[in-house]
Amino acid sequence: MILSKLSIHDLVLQAQRRDFTKWWSLCLMRGLGLPTLDAALIEPGSSESFVRAKLDEFLFSINAQSVLVRSDFRGESKQYRRGGITYNGNDAYSAVMDFIQNDRAVILLEPTNRFSNILSINITVDSLGRWLAESLSCGFDTSDLQRGLVTPQWIWEGDFAERAIPKAIAINSIDHNGRVSQRLESIAHLFRVSQDSGASHARDFLLGSGNNCLFVPPLSPPQIQVRSVRRDAQIVSENLSPAEFPYTLSYATLWDGRSVYWDITPGKQKWDIASSYESSSLEKSDIFRIR
Repeated sequence: MILSKLSIHDLVLQAQRRDFTKWWSLCLMRGLGLPTLDAALIEPGSSESFVRAKLDEFLFSINAQSVLVRSDFRGESKQYRRGGITYNGNDAYSAVMDFIQNDRAVILLEPTNRFSNILSINITVDSLGRWLAESLSCGFDTSDLQRGLVTPQWIWEGDFAERAIPKAIAINSIDHNGRVSQRLESIAHLFRVSQDSGASHARDFLLGSGNNCLFVPPLSPPQIQVRSVRRDAQIVSENLSPAEFPYTLSYATLWDGRSVYWDITPGKQKWDIASSYESSSLEKSDIFRIR
């Protein structure tokens, strides 16, 4: 099924299922009016012919020659091959079948360039309306925050009961060059490059493909975007069950300026939805003791 072709009624039905978290969250966010990429779900056990037909159908629907491939699973775990890579044609088919053969569902999405996201924000919310946002600037992505692979540049802590957005807290325990090194290691892991040559390989890949913004220091914290994400998180909170708190909502400004939400991650279904930093006030907050 293709997300953009689902009626409001169908979106509600899909948002009631809880077997595939990423798909559930895409349908819920779409139904709530939050911006998402168009997407299609391919469930585990699908035949090769079905996968080929669904891939061709989706490419035709979005009028594209490439597709972003993510995977989903019942009862997520930390040990699985990372997705989120854009592929062309037969490469996309091979990537999808690799996941299907490992009993994972696949979500096809409009193609993006994860190496040139302008901005990435994760906001984590508990059942009392307390929230914490973390952000990274150009060249990073939300999985760096979700997996605790890169230290955020700024954080914000607040409460839905408070109308004003607090000022950003800069995380100075590591400088920009340190974050770049963390990001390069993350990219090397994504491409499954050996640890010894991984960072160097990732750097050469980025520079060779014109994805240079990672190496430019950020200018200022994205206060306006955090205000918008906080507003949308409050809308999401009003449509979740108590068992789905705390959760993390992931947002990005893409290289072409589009704003998109990637997914909603219930804390009980993930392993690391908020990182803890000794230099920040996170240490004092019960909301993020979710491990």
